[in-house]
Amino acid sequence: MKLWKNKFVGVDISAAKVKVAQLKMNKSTPIIQQLAQKVLNTPLSSMGVDELAAALKELLTGINYKNGIITASLPAEELILKLVPVPVMDKEELETAMCFEGEAMVSGETDQWVIRHIPLFNGAEGAVVLLVAAPRQLTLLIYEAFKILGIKLHGIDIQPFALWRVSKLWRDTTSCTAMLNVDDKSGQLIVVNNGYIKFARILAADTDDIARDLGRSLELYNFQSPFPVQQLFITGELTQKHSNLNIDLDLPVKKGIITGDFFQQESEKQHQLEYSTAMGLALGWHLNV
Repeated sequence: MKLWKNKFVGVDISAAKVKVAQLKMNKSTPIIQQLAQKVLNTPLSSMGVDELAAALKELLTGINYKNGIITASLPAEELILKLVPVPVMDKEELETAMCFEGEAMVSGETDQWVIRHIPLFNGAEGAVVLLVAAPRQLTLLIYEAFKILGIKLHGIDIQPFALWRVSKLWRDTTSCTAMLNVDDKSGQLIVVNNGYIKFARILAADTDDIARDLGRSLELYNFQSPFPVQQLFITGELTQKHSNLNIDLDLPVKKGIITGDFFQQESEKQHQLEYSTAMGLALGWHLNV
Protein backbone atom coordinates (compact mmCIF):
# COMPACT_ATOMS: atom_id res chain seq x y z
CA MET A 1 0.00 0.00 0.00
CA LYS A 2 1.34 3.41 -0.91
CA LEU A 3 2.15 5.75 1.95
CA TRP A 4 -0.45 8.36 1.00
CA LYS A 5 -3.19 5.76 1.23
CA ASN A 6 -2.40 5.44 4.93
CA LYS A 7 -3.15 9.10 5.57
CA PHE A 8 -6.54 10.80 5.68
CA VAL A 9 -7.57 14.39 6.35
CA GLY A 10 -11.03 15.73 7.16
CA VAL A 11 -11.65 19.43 6.49
CA ASP A 12 -14.78 20.71 8.23
CA ILE A 13 -15.68 24.05 6.62
CA SER A 14 -18.23 26.22 8.39
CA ALA A 15 -19.41 29.77 7.81
CA ALA A 16 -16.73 31.34 10.01
CA LYS A 17 -14.15 28.65 10.75
CA VAL A 18 -12.28 25.72 9.24
CA LYS A 19 -11.23 22.68 11.28
CA VAL A 20 -8.98 19.86 10.16
CA ALA A 21 -8.27 16.40 11.51
CA GLN A 22 -5.41 14.29 10.19
CA LEU A 23 -5.22 10.57 10.85
CA LYS A 24 -3.02 7.72 9.78
CA MET A 25 -3.61 4.00 9.79
CA ASN A 26 -1.64 1.86 12.22
CA LYS A 27 -2.40 -1.51 10.67
CA SER A 28 -6.21 -1.55 10.99
CA THR A 29 -6.50 1.13 13.69
CA PRO A 30 -7.02 4.82 12.84
CA ILE A 31 -4.77 7.13 14.87
CA ILE A 32 -5.65 10.82 15.11
CA GLN A 33 -2.36 12.64 14.55
CA GLN A 34 -3.27 16.31 14.58
CA LEU A 35 -6.24 18.62 15.05
CA ALA A 36 -6.19 22.29 14.06
CA GLN A 37 -8.55 25.13 13.27
CA LYS A 38 -8.60 28.64 11.86
CA VAL A 39 -11.13 31.43 12.24
CA LEU A 40 -11.82 32.94 8.82
CA ASN A 41 -11.05 36.64 8.47
CA THR A 42 -13.98 36.97 6.07
CA PRO A 43 -17.26 35.04 6.28
CA LEU A 44 -17.24 32.12 3.87
CA SER A 45 -20.22 33.54 1.99
CA SER A 46 -18.13 36.62 1.08
CA MET A 47 -14.81 34.90 0.37
CA GLY A 48 -13.13 34.63 -2.98
CA VAL A 49 -11.40 31.45 -4.04
CA ASP A 50 -7.88 32.84 -3.48
CA GLU A 51 -8.68 33.89 0.09
CA LEU A 52 -10.17 30.49 0.93
CA ALA A 53 -7.19 28.75 -0.67
CA ALA A 54 -4.82 30.83 1.49
CA ALA A 55 -6.71 29.87 4.66
CA LEU A 56 -6.65 26.19 3.72
CA LYS A 57 -2.95 26.36 2.90
CA GLU A 58 -2.17 27.87 6.31
CA LEU A 59 -4.04 25.07 8.08
CA LEU A 60 -2.59 22.24 6.01
CA THR A 61 0.92 23.64 6.39
CA GLY A 62 0.35 23.81 10.14
CA ILE A 63 -0.36 20.07 10.33
CA ASN A 64 2.59 19.29 8.02
CA TYR A 65 0.31 17.93 5.31
CA LYS A 66 2.25 16.56 2.37
CA ASN A 67 -0.04 13.92 0.92
CA GLY A 68 -3.10 11.88 1.75
CA ILE A 69 -6.79 11.63 0.98
CA ILE A 70 -8.75 14.80 1.80
CA THR A 71 -12.51 14.95 2.32
CA ALA A 72 -14.23 18.27 3.03
CA SER A 73 -17.68 19.38 4.12
CA LEU A 74 -19.95 22.31 3.41
CA PRO A 75 -21.49 24.45 6.18
CA ALA A 76 -24.46 22.48 7.48
CA GLU A 77 -26.73 25.52 7.55
CA GLU A 78 -26.31 25.85 3.76
CA LEU A 79 -27.72 22.37 3.13
CA ILE A 80 -31.27 21.21 2.58
CA LEU A 81 -32.03 17.69 3.82
CA LYS A 82 -35.15 15.63 3.25
CA LEU A 83 -35.94 12.03 4.17
CA VAL A 84 -38.06 10.34 1.54
CA PRO A 85 -39.67 6.90 2.03
CA VAL A 86 -40.00 5.06 -1.29
CA PRO A 87 -41.60 1.75 -2.28
CA VAL A 88 -39.58 -1.04 -3.84
CA MET A 89 -38.34 0.15 -7.25
CA ASP A 90 -35.41 -0.43 -9.57
CA LYS A 91 -32.45 1.94 -9.86
CA GLU A 92 -33.79 3.79 -12.90
CA GLU A 93 -37.19 4.36 -11.30
CA LEU A 94 -35.50 5.63 -8.13
CA GLU A 95 -33.35 8.08 -10.12
CA THR A 96 -36.46 9.50 -11.81
CA ALA A 97 -38.44 9.75 -8.58
CA MET A 98 -35.59 11.49 -6.74
CA CYS A 99 -35.13 13.93 -9.62
CA PHE A 100 -38.72 15.12 -9.17
CA GLU A 101 -38.39 15.18 -5.38
CA GLY A 102 -35.16 17.18 -5.60
CA GLU A 103 -36.66 19.79 -7.92
CA ALA A 104 -39.58 20.26 -5.55
CA MET A 105 -37.27 20.58 -2.53
CA VAL A 106 -35.16 23.56 -3.66
CA SER A 107 -36.18 27.12 -4.37
CA GLY A 108 -35.06 28.89 -7.53
CA GLU A 109 -33.47 27.26 -10.54
CA THR A 110 -32.32 23.70 -9.97
CA ASP A 111 -29.03 24.41 -11.76
CA GLN A 112 -28.09 26.58 -8.76
CA TRP A 113 -27.98 23.46 -6.60
CA VAL A 114 -26.07 20.22 -6.45
CA ILE A 115 -28.66 17.58 -5.55
CA ARG A 116 -27.80 14.04 -4.52
CA HIS A 117 -29.78 11.15 -3.06
CA ILE A 118 -28.41 8.49 -0.72
CA PRO A 119 -30.39 5.36 0.23
CA LEU A 120 -30.06 4.98 4.00
CA PHE A 121 -31.55 1.52 4.36
CA ASN A 122 -33.65 -0.95 2.39
CA GLY A 123 -36.43 -3.20 3.58
CA ALA A 124 -38.92 -5.66 2.16
CA GLU A 125 -41.48 -2.87 1.69
CA GLY A 126 -39.14 -0.23 0.31
CA ALA A 127 -36.38 2.13 1.35
CA VAL A 128 -35.70 5.48 2.98
CA VAL A 129 -33.63 7.88 0.90
CA LEU A 130 -31.86 11.01 2.10
CA LEU A 131 -32.06 13.87 -0.38
CA VAL A 132 -29.30 16.48 -0.03
CA ALA A 133 -29.14 19.82 -1.82
CA ALA A 134 -26.08 22.10 -1.62
CA PRO A 135 -25.52 25.50 -3.28
CA ARG A 136 -23.56 24.89 -6.48
CA GLN A 137 -21.54 28.11 -6.23
CA LEU A 138 -20.31 27.25 -2.73
CA THR A 139 -19.49 23.68 -3.76
CA LEU A 140 -17.42 24.92 -6.70
CA LEU A 141 -15.67 27.48 -4.47
CA ILE A 142 -14.34 24.70 -2.23
CA TYR A 143 -13.23 22.49 -5.12
CA GLU A 144 -11.48 25.41 -6.82
CA ALA A 145 -9.70 26.46 -3.61
CA PHE A 146 -8.11 23.03 -3.28
CA LYS A 147 -7.31 23.01 -7.00
CA ILE A 148 -5.32 26.24 -6.61
CA LEU A 149 -3.24 24.47 -3.96
CA GLY A 150 -2.56 21.62 -6.36
CA ILE A 151 -4.60 19.24 -4.20
CA LYS A 152 -7.21 16.92 -5.63
CA LEU A 153 -10.18 16.94 -3.30
CA HIS A 154 -11.52 13.39 -3.13
CA GLY A 155 -15.00 14.42 -2.16
CA ILE A 156 -17.39 16.72 -0.33
CA ASP A 157 -19.41 15.02 2.38
CA ILE A 158 -22.08 16.16 4.83
CA GLN A 159 -21.83 16.50 8.61
CA PRO A 160 -24.56 13.95 9.48
CA PHE A 161 -22.57 11.17 7.79
CA ALA A 162 -19.35 12.33 9.45
CA LEU A 163 -21.10 12.29 12.83
CA TRP A 164 -22.39 8.78 12.17
CA ARG A 165 -18.89 7.53 11.33
CA VAL A 166 -17.15 9.01 14.35
CA SER A 167 -19.89 7.63 16.61
CA LYS A 168 -18.68 4.13 15.73
CA LEU A 169 -15.72 4.87 18.01
CA TRP A 170 -17.93 5.92 20.95
CA ARG A 171 -19.13 3.52 23.62
CA ASP A 172 -22.70 2.54 24.52
CA THR A 173 -24.35 3.42 21.20
CA THR A 174 -26.01 0.06 20.62
CA SER A 175 -29.54 1.17 21.57
CA CYS A 176 -31.58 3.63 19.49
CA THR A 177 -29.45 6.74 19.87
CA ALA A 178 -29.81 10.40 18.91
CA MET A 179 -26.57 12.22 18.10
CA LEU A 180 -26.25 15.99 18.02
CA ASN A 181 -23.24 17.99 16.86
CA VAL A 182 -23.49 21.70 17.71
CA ASP A 183 -21.30 24.42 16.26
CA ASP A 184 -21.65 28.20 16.15
CA LYS A 185 -24.22 28.26 13.34
CA SER A 186 -26.21 25.03 13.44
CA GLY A 187 -26.87 21.71 15.08
CA GLN A 188 -26.76 18.49 13.10
CA LEU A 189 -29.05 15.78 14.43
CA ILE A 190 -29.19 12.12 13.46
CA VAL A 191 -30.93 9.12 14.99
CA VAL A 192 -29.19 5.78 14.59
CA ASN A 193 -30.70 2.37 15.26
CA ASN A 194 -29.04 -0.97 14.50
CA GLY A 195 -26.21 0.89 12.79
CA TYR A 196 -28.44 2.73 10.29
CA ILE A 197 -29.30 6.41 10.12
CA LYS A 198 -33.07 6.58 10.55
CA PHE A 199 -33.49 10.35 10.86
CA ALA A 200 -31.46 13.45 9.96
CA ARG A 201 -32.14 17.15 10.43
CA ILE A 202 -30.30 20.49 10.58
CA LEU A 203 -31.28 22.59 13.62
CA ALA A 204 -30.80 26.24 14.57
CA ALA A 205 -27.80 26.85 16.85
CA ASP A 206 -29.43 29.34 19.24
CA THR A 207 -29.70 27.84 22.73
CA ASP A 208 -33.46 28.26 23.12
CA ASP A 209 -34.25 27.34 19.52
CA ILE A 210 -32.10 24.22 19.48
CA ALA A 211 -33.70 22.84 22.63
CA ARG A 212 -37.17 23.40 21.18
CA ASP A 213 -36.29 22.09 17.70
CA LEU A 214 -34.49 19.09 19.15
CA GLY A 215 -37.47 18.19 21.32
CA ARG A 216 -39.87 18.48 18.38
CA SER A 217 -37.60 16.47 16.10
CA LEU A 218 -37.28 13.63 18.60
CA GLU A 219 -41.03 13.65 19.20
CA LEU A 220 -41.58 13.35 15.45
CA TYR A 221 -39.12 10.50 15.15
CA ASN A 222 -40.58 8.64 18.14
CA PHE A 223 -44.10 9.04 16.71
CA GLN A 224 -43.02 7.54 13.38
CA SER A 225 -40.80 4.76 14.70
CA PRO A 226 -41.51 1.66 16.82
CA PHE A 227 -38.04 2.11 18.34
CA PRO A 228 -37.99 5.33 20.41
CA VAL A 229 -34.78 7.18 21.17
CA GLN A 230 -33.17 5.92 24.38
CA GLN A 231 -30.30 8.39 24.78
CA LEU A 232 -28.66 11.47 23.31
CA PHE A 233 -24.98 11.94 22.56
CA ILE A 234 -23.85 15.53 22.12
CA THR A 235 -20.63 16.77 20.59
CA GLY A 236 -19.25 19.85 18.86
CA GLU A 237 -17.68 23.10 20.01
CA LEU A 238 -20.80 24.15 21.96
CA THR A 239 -21.18 20.85 23.85
CA GLN A 240 -20.78 22.40 27.28
CA LYS A 241 -23.27 25.17 26.52
CA HIS A 242 -25.96 22.59 25.77
CA SER A 243 -25.03 20.01 28.40
CA ASN A 244 -28.29 20.57 30.34
CA LEU A 245 -30.53 19.33 27.52
CA ASN A 246 -31.39 16.27 29.61
CA ILE A 247 -33.59 18.52 31.76
CA ASP A 248 -35.78 19.44 28.78
CA LEU A 249 -35.77 16.06 27.02
CA ASP A 250 -36.05 13.59 29.89
CA LEU A 251 -33.30 11.55 28.25
CA PRO A 252 -29.82 10.60 29.42
CA VAL A 253 -27.36 12.96 27.70
CA LYS A 254 -23.74 11.91 27.20
CA LYS A 255 -20.74 13.50 25.55
CA GLY A 256 -19.53 11.89 22.33
CA ILE A 257 -16.02 11.01 23.44
CA ILE A 258 -13.62 8.54 21.85
CA THR A 259 -11.79 6.43 24.41
CA GLY A 260 -8.83 4.14 23.90
CA ASP A 261 -5.59 4.60 21.99
CA PHE A 262 -6.92 6.51 18.99
CA PHE A 263 -4.95 9.70 19.63
CA GLN A 264 -1.26 10.27 19.07
CA GLN A 265 -1.18 13.11 21.62
CA GLU A 266 -3.07 13.60 24.87
CA SER A 267 -3.80 17.24 23.98
CA GLU A 268 -5.71 16.14 20.87
CA LYS A 269 -7.78 13.74 22.96
CA GLN A 270 -8.77 16.53 25.35
CA HIS A 271 -10.05 18.76 22.52
CA GLN A 272 -11.79 16.08 20.48
CA LEU A 273 -15.39 17.22 21.05
CA GLU A 274 -15.12 20.25 18.79
CA TYR A 275 -13.45 18.21 16.03
CA SER A 276 -15.96 15.36 15.79
CA THR A 277 -17.11 16.28 12.29
CA ALA A 278 -13.57 16.73 10.97
CA MET A 279 -12.59 13.35 12.43
CA GLY A 280 -15.67 11.73 10.91
CA LEU A 281 -14.78 13.16 7.50
CA ALA A 282 -11.28 11.68 7.74
CA LEU A 283 -12.71 8.33 8.86
CA GLY A 284 -14.90 8.07 5.76
CA TRP A 285 -12.20 6.54 3.61
CA HIS A 286 -10.98 4.20 6.34
CA LEU A 287 -14.49 2.88 7.03
CA ASN A 288 -15.37 2.91 3.31
CA VAL A 289 -18.72 4.61 4.02
